[in-house]
Amino acid sequence: MTTLAIDIGGTKIAAAVCDENDSIIQRWRVPTPMDADAINQHIAEVYREAVAAGHTDIEAIGISAAGNVSADRKTLTFSANIPAWINYDLSEHVGALIDHALPVVVENDANCAGLAEATLGSLKDIKEGYVIVLGTMIGGAYIKDR
Repeated sequence: MTTLAIDIGGTKIAAAVCDENDSIIQRWRVPTPMDADAINQHIAEVYREAVAAGHTDIEAIGISAAGNVSADRKTLTFSANIPAWINYDLSEHVGALIDHALPVVVENDANCAGLAEATLGSLKDIKEGYVIVLGTMIGGAYIKDR
């Protein structure tokens, strides 16, 4: 089982196919366009490239992006980086470009960083903590009793 992880930043889109042990198998990196459709196309193209490279067991696409994400993990209700992403169903837009071949889940990028630290990083053996994310913008996550 593998997952396609996508991080949409203010300057770059980073992507990786990760295995069930959270090891990175293959990576991609492209500049972030400011057009929502171009971003969607980049994500779909990375997916197609991953499948063409033999990663046919991808079970989901996880997208991290700066902004507020709806409780169903599909819609960006606000994004400071991409003005068009206000009440924007990123999951549906990307899903349509890959013929809804697999689930597309969206999460706030700082929450993703917090979860990664809690699972694999500096918070792995700690009951609670904060993660501050510095990039094009500043974000943070609070991890407790995971």
